[in-house]
Amino acid sequence: MPSFDADSAEYAPIPAEEGWRHRRPGPPPRAPRHRAEAPKEPTITSTFSVSTLYAYSPMVSLTGELRMAPQMGFAFTGALGSNRAGDPTWDLGAGLDGYVIGNFARGVSIGAVLGASDLGVDPAIGSALTLTPRLGLKYTFDVPITVEVYGGVAIQPAEVALVVAPSLRAGLGFSF
Repeated sequence: MPSFDADSAEYAPIPAEEGWRHRRPGPPPRAPRHRAEAPKEPTITSTFSVSTLYAYSPMVSLTGELRMAPQMGFAFTGALGSNRAGDPTWDLGAGLDGYVIGNFARGVSIGAVLGASDLGVDPAIGSALTLTPRLGLKYTFDVPITVEVYGGVAIQPAEVALVVAPSLRAGLGFSF
């Protein structure tokens, strides 16, 4: 019968009824795997921004967006200014944005805004409802500062035909 050395891994005791048995050393223990942590996206529920570039007119726009889901937001906007002729203009609207790439904090969105506006383009139109399908890009930095850019087409019904105009807005704001 072989001798047992407590420091040796060659022989180890097992239950008495089975006697001694040769034990082969197993593989070395595996080192724990460290997974690289993905950068955390900011968890924000709302953004508010100010823009001075709005529909190619000198207008000041205040925009807010509330997160309804990780990939969906409810937006509202208001703008005051003047057109190129110096006539006062205004715009109020609300809409939905769905984030098709990324999420509410950092992503690309497709959405639409329904609003009322008087952009002073045509005196025959006056105030009118406006539907603006748009594509947007939003980035929230680790500090709660957000940069937004939206572009689309503003569609206003008129007595004779639809008025279609480009819509562009870039904003800088805060996120909460």
